[in-house]
Amino acid sequence: MQEIDYVAVRDQGYRIEQILDGKGIGFKHNDSLLSGYNYWFKIIVNNPYHAEREYVVRVWPFFRNVIYHTDLEHNTWKSDTSGAFTDNVSRLAGRLIVKLAAQSTSTMYIRMGLSEVTDADPKFKPKIEFCQKAYIDQHEQAILRAWIVSMAILIVFFLINLNVYLTFRDNSVLYYLLIQIGGMLYITGYRFYFQVPFPRPIFSFALHEVMGTYDLNRIFTHVGIVFVLYGLVQLTRSYLNTSQALPGLDKVLRYSLYSYIVLSAVAMVINMNGFQLEYYTLVPDNIFCMAILAMTLVTCIIGFIRKIPSSGYFLAAQILPMLCLLAMPIYHIFVSLDSEKGVWIAEIAIVSQAFAFSMALIARTKAIQNSLLAKEIDNKQLEFELKEVGYLNKVNQLELEKMNMEILSEKSRNELLRERLETNQRELASSTLYMVQKNELLNHLKLEVDRLSKPHHHNTSRGLRDITSLLENNIQLDTDWNKFKIHFEQVHPDFFENLKISHPNLTLKEVRLYAYFHMKLSHKEIATLLNIDPASVRRAKTRLYKKLALQENE
Repeated sequence: MQEIDYVAVRDQGYRIEQILDGKGIGFKHNDSLLSGYNYWFKIIVNNPYHAEREYVVRVWPFFRNVIYHTDLEHNTWKSDTSGAFTDNVSRLAGRLIVKLAAQSTSTMYIRMGLSEVTDADPKFKPKIEFCQKAYIDQHEQAILRAWIVSMAILIVFFLINLNVYLTFRDNSVLYYLLIQIGGMLYITGYRFYFQVPFPRPIFSFALHEVMGTYDLNRIFTHVGIVFVLYGLVQLTRSYLNTSQALPGLDKVLRYSLYSYIVLSAVAMVINMNGFQLEYYTLVPDNIFCMAILAMTLVTCIIGFIRKIPSSGYFLAAQILPMLCLLAMPIYHIFVSLDSEKGVWIAEIAIVSQAFAFSMALIARTKAIQNSLLAKEIDNKQLEFELKEVGYLNKVNQLELEKMNMEILSEKSRNELLRERLETNQRELASSTLYMVQKNELLNHLKLEVDRLSKPHHHNTSRGLRDITSLLENNIQLDTDWNKFKIHFEQVHPDFFENLKISHPNLTLKEVRLYAYFHMKLSHKEIATLLNIDPASVRRAKTRLYKKLALQENE
């Protein structure tokens, strides 16, 4: 597209007929016009080709422009309107299409409407560009193809990683999805494609060395930048765990990001409420974006130097998209703010980050899968251990039940032994009582026999003495002692055997006497059993204790 010369005159309410007549109209060269007025421009264009050609005339500024040119079919003058304040649906406002005859030179007139522009520099220099429509169409098709391919790539990666996020719920993937959404909004607004469905939503406008209109393209472009920067910074923080590994850089990134978001929101609100702030904030905005991108890249490099896990993959994935993203603010700051001149920078930057970050997320996803697999193995091991503990608990419970059964059995056996012991004690007591009663009877018989053996019983005295002697010798029968001994040993097992081992020199009478003492019988009861008087029992006890070397209380 080449720039062509023109002559201009300030509009004084002229009609096209007056302009064509030319009387009183003083067109002249003027490179510096005053804003706030309407102007008429006269241009001469040439078609050197041997066939009719369509050309595109683009006039800047393009708030409301009307071009008057010859209609070749009807050989009449024809007018077309284009501009930001018109309903001309196209990606770029201000383009006017004319058809020129073969090898002809044509004169055209353009009316530029600037009376509505209040926020403007006092003077400005208009630009009129002229180019073959075929070249413009070729350029538009290239832009459209690049936009379609970029959007397709972003949508495909978005859907793939959306499925990954729904599977793992990893915040890093979520931030990647935000970057993709921001990238789609950015390249659509950057290439003015929101202008097609919404041609007239102008919130504010201004005219300086560049013309600015704050419309939906500008809004979605800034929203896309916010999404991209937010997702990029948060992805870096989450991926590298900078809050723990690099707390200083993490703090700088957070405050820088939040500051940019707040300032962008304030600027958007001001621009949407009638004051055109966009012209004054474009360069600072690009500088701020460049600083955030540079700090993010530095964070990745430092993370790699400090050997943060997975930082190598992330840095390798960051280099290309970060350099492309950095190229955009650098281009706008030092080269041009015109997005049409920086062809492909936006698309390359957005698509490269989609590819590169997706590769980094694949590595992260593999790490997450390995971690989940390790956790699954640990869970299975823990489940196995829990089952083993459950089996051990069951075994312990069975053993406990067995012990309880044994305790109950032992208790029953002890109860039976206790009952048997009580029975033996009762039998021993009965046997002892029987012996006492028998000896009392024998003592009584002895007394009777003694009475019969008195001198006045001469006939029977000898026989009675024999009876008395027999009774004395048989008072303590061996059978009674054996029976007593059996019952005694049932209550006191191995008593006589242990006594014989400890004191082998004891006589049978001393053993009997010790057994009676062990039963805690009284002296009178022992005297009855042994058929002696209680005093003799005490004396015998004293002799026995001396022999056994025991004390009375023992």
